[in-house]
Amino acid sequence: VYNVATGHSVSLIETIRIFEKISGDKLKIEFAEQRLGDIKRSEADISKLQSLGFEPKFDLETGLRRYWEFNQNH
Repeated sequence: VYNVATGHSVSLIETIRIFEKISGDKLKIEFAEQRLGDIKRSEADISKLQSLGFEPKFDLETGLRRYWEFNQNH
């Protein structure tokens, strides 16, 4: 099992802002208190793949933009 990711942590709000930028839509965001079991930080460990020579080719914004454009055309 391998984690395929950029190797950089990005917050949920940063991810939402990237989607807004790509889509051109502003989302209504409601902030609430943290719930039991919520994860504060998460980052994929890609060292296992890197040991095989893998290096990410895209940052999150580029990957999401390509995903968005692909789905707009299909």
